[in-house]
Order: sequence, then C-alpha cells, then structure tokens
Amino acid sequence: VWCLAQLQAEQPNLNATKAEIVSISNVGPRAERQSDSDIVRYKEHFYIAYAKHTREVESAFHILQSADGRDWKSAATLRSEIEEQRPDVTHSTHYAGRPVWFSAMPSGRLCVTGRASEKTTIWSTDDGVDWREELDIKLSRSYSRVHWRNERAYCVSDESSSCGEKFEFFRLESADEGSAPKTVYKLSHNSHTLTGPRESQLVLTDDRAVCLLSFETYNFDKVRRWLIPSGKYATGKIGVSKAPFTEWTWTPSNLQIGHPNLLVLKDKRLIATVFIDGDDPHNALCQVDASTRNLTKLLRLPTGDTAQPIGMTEHDGHIWTCFYDGIDDKKNPAALKVAKIKLGK
Repeated sequence: VWCLAQLQAEQPNLNATKAEIVSISNVGPRAERQSDSDIVRYKEHFYIAYAKHTREVESAFHILQSADGRDWKSAATLRSEIEEQRPDVTHSTHYAGRPVWFSAMPSGRLCVTGRASEKTTIWSTDDGVDWREELDIKLSRSYSRVHWRNERAYCVSDESSSCGEKFEFFRLESADEGSAPKTVYKLSHNSHTLTGPRESQLVLTDDRAVCLLSFETYNFDKVRRWLIPSGKYATGKIGVSKAPFTEWTWTPSNLQIGHPNLLVLKDKRLIATVFIDGDDPHNALCQVDASTRNLTKLLRLPTGDTAQPIGMTEHDGHIWTCFYDGIDDKKNPAALKVAKIKLGK
C-alpha cells in the first residue's frame, strides 16, 4: 500500500512557510448564508458555485463568473431534471445546505457536483455558461469532490450505516457512464470511542489518492441509550491509497478538524483548508506535511468561528479561496467573499 511518506519526495518545500492575504473582495451584498460554496479557475475565468433558497424563490444551484476575482456576474442557474419531475420533493429544501464542488472531467469539461435530495447530481460545461446535466453518471449521496481516473468517477459517499458497535461511514464509490455506483472501499469505526466520522475530502493524483476525514464527538444518552452528537470535532485522520484504491492506510492528524478541503498545487504541495476546533475555533489554511502526517497551519482565515468548508483554486501563483464571513443570522447576515492568498516558497 502506498504510504503518505512517498509524497515527501514530490513536495519541494516540506518546511511549510506562512501565507498572507493579498486582497479580499465581496462577491455580492450581504444575505443570509444559504449553503456551502466552491471556487475554480477555468478558461480565463473564475467560477463560484453555491445553493440558495428563499420562501419567494425556488432553490437551485447558482454559478457566478468573474474574469479578475473581484467583479462577479451570474452565469447560470442549475436545477436537476429528475428532481423537477418529482412532485413529492419541495424545491425550498432539497438543494440548500448541500456540499457543492467543482472538478475537471476527462474530456476537459468543467463539472460541478451537488446533492439534490437523495442523489448526487453532476452538471458540466465547456464555456461556463451552457451547462448540461450528466444523467448517465450515477452516484449516491456524495460529500467529497468527484474525481476521474480511467473514465471512472470516484467520490466519497456519506451514506452511513450502523452495524452493532461500528459505524460504516467512509465509503469510496466509483461509476462509469450508465452503470450503478460500485463500492470500492469501506471504513468501519468503533462507536465505543464516542466519536464518529463526519466529513471528508478526496484528491486523486495519477494512481494515488489522499483523503482527509473529520470526526465528531458523541455523548451517550443513558435514558434513550443512543449516541447524540456533541457539536464538537475530534482528531481527524489522513488516509492514503494507491490504485485501485481498495486498501487504505489511516493516520491520526494532529488537530481536531472539520469541513476539510484539499488542493494539490502545481509544485505538488498538498494544501488543506479545515475548521480547527478547540478553545479557539477558527478556519485555517494548512499544508499537509508528508514527513510527520500533520497539518501545519499557514494562515487563519477571516471567517470568525463559523465552521464551514472553504473553496480553493490556484491561479497566477496564488491560492484563491471563497468563504462566508462572520456570524450568519437575520441580524448579522454573512457575506460571501473571495481572498487572494500568497504562499511562501
């Protein structure tokens, strides 16, 4: 089994240096936060995807476009054809609050993956404006970004199940066009630890895979005799594998993390954004250190103490992130922002 230490030779600067924010821009006016968001650079433009719903407007995935990362305009509104045909699904609930991620297809088309009700929906485009729903790619309820290898799509499903004293949460799936999803690997976790897997992010590089997995803590209800989430995160894990990804090696991380995201830079450095829980909860930009299996914090992100996934993309020697700032409620609505970040060499 390929181990994370092998990534060490591919990363030129393992002594992580600090990062700094070059600029922050508002994407739009302040509004009550609706969902997670992601950002990508594709064919001379930035794109942001997010889900939104109000009582007056049907929910959908929205795509924004910008040439410079400062001035944004609407590029598309996406709704699933299958969900639109189901009268039992209310449009005000089945998109909002779901993970949404960009990725590249083997054909070179840009795709965005989102959860619509109980299924993963994939849309793709070659110009950022005209999108089509990829109805032939069938995946379960994905939490992670979708990656392709040899024309097959891979993602991590969040369809958890409980069997006695174990959780089966981490489930790597793959599918090709027209076929049902196939389970490649399952991770079981003993509930006696009063922790359980929660969120995950996956990256594939050639024939290798890395996954960052968060865990939440539980309290045991002696009256009802079941586990209740505490709202706190436990120590995360870093998983590594080599194709065909049927065997994984898992190592505890050094931080209590939530909402992980991963990005492989052009110079092969592996960058993560995570919510760091503890006495001073905050979101941070980190580097995954192959020699120690630890996350080294590079920068505290200006998001307040609100746990959220942070979108990332690389362009022009910088990392661009999208996030919601501060507290999100009716009195203090959050603003979606983009930060341009410079990494040290």
